[in-house]
Amino acid sequence: MTVVVDDEEFVVSIGDTRVPYLLGGQQAFIEKAARLRPDRWIIVSSEQPMLEHLTGKLAGQLSGTAPVTTVRLPDGEAAKSLACVERVCSEAFRVGASRASVLLAVGGGNVCNVGGLAASLMLRGIRLIQVPTTLIGMSDVVLSLKQGINLAGVKNGIGTYYAPELIWADPESLLTLPSKEIRAGEAEIVKNAFVISSEDLEPLGASLRPSASYSVQELLAFVKMAVRSKDQVLRGDGKERCGALVLEYGHTAGHALEAMSGGAISHGMGVGLGMRVAARVAGRLGLLPAADIALHDTLLNAVGLPLMLPREFSGLLDVDALAVQLLKDNKRGYLPAGANEVPMVLITSPGVPARTGALPLTVVPVSLVAEVMVDALG
Repeated sequence: MTVVVDDEEFVVSIGDTRVPYLLGGQQAFIEKAARLRPDRWIIVSSEQPMLEHLTGKLAGQLSGTAPVTTVRLPDGEAAKSLACVERVCSEAFRVGASRASVLLAVGGGNVCNVGGLAASLMLRGIRLIQVPTTLIGMSDVVLSLKQGINLAGVKNGIGTYYAPELIWADPESLLTLPSKEIRAGEAEIVKNAFVISSEDLEPLGASLRPSASYSVQELLAFVKMAVRSKDQVLRGDGKERCGALVLEYGHTAGHALEAMSGGAISHGMGVGLGMRVAARVAGRLGLLPAADIALHDTLLNAVGLPLMLPREFSGLLDVDALAVQLLKDNKRGYLPAGANEVPMVLITSPGVPARTGALPLTVVPVSLVAEVMVDALG
């Protein structure tokens, strides 16, 4: 099926960085990409039939401007490793990549992260284009300068801040997405509404469907909503070290579950469950009213995400094991905290994060977070 939408280009502002973001057809993208005049294209993608088809078409069109080399990575979280970054760099150097080359990261958030990290490291930085093909990639991952991989059980433990030259979101890619991928993107959009743009909560409640069945135009509207929301915090905090830390809402418990499951729990599901935990931790601390806690469940139900941990993962709900994993959270160090405490993003009402000084973080005992995870998700 061919999707007909008007090509639309806007600029994403991340700190002092401005990145062109194109929503539109492949021909418009090829024309823009070709203006970079590279000596070689390095396409990084994953082993998915849909992506093989897309990268094949891109390679065919780009080959008229410069030689093309394609590097395929494992699907899912398995791609986010040092070994995969090394594979990308080694293959690029083998075929003669130089500072004039351009790396295209084509795929979901994992591929965009791995490709972005490889581009930032090769020759201390070669040019990067990100082509997200999932809703979470289009509406979350590429709206950030963060490029990273996992290491030693730490989610995104190794990474850099690096800007692409161009982002291209192909509406046709949205037609191929399974429901779980749609829900993953919606989880991040709901998160943005809870911590940044509370005015989006009502329209989201009216437009979300548990079936995850939407037109392409509706999905593109979600992408634009995410861009507007994230712009409010990323414009002034491109490295997400102050106000933009609110984007970590739901990620403390969510990242712990993702890591403990070896990536079997998707990022979207993890963030959804993590928001339920964060809301209940805030409730236990007397920060968030019961009605706002219940609103989390209402919207997650509307997305079609589970409110409880699926039965096959029930073994993860061990207080001691959860506490150990929570202490690996990547927000530790932003605030003084005890050996058994972790900084979390909590809210006092939609759009209003709880703060410690200038930071939207609250130091919480890991034992409390782990107990809430067991009580709320079991």
